[in-house]
Amino acid sequence: MLKHIKICKTTGVKRKRNVPEDSPCTGVCRMEGTRCSSCNRTYEDLEQWFYMSREARLQRMEQLKNESD
Repeated sequence: MLKHIKICKTTGVKRKRNVPEDSPCTGVCRMEGTRCSSCNRTYEDLEQWFYMSREARLQRMEQLKNESD
């Protein structure tokens, strides 16, 4: 099973191999209130993610990382 997991270079989060590098997704969605407890994204983030540029995604990932600290 470990062969399907890799560590994200940007966030240091373990994630499934098929998840792109410009996503904080860990492959396990767990919504608690309005945020995913796994990646810290809001419903709005999830809705807009595919429409954002790669640069905007990476910036938002950094914000999400800081918000979770």
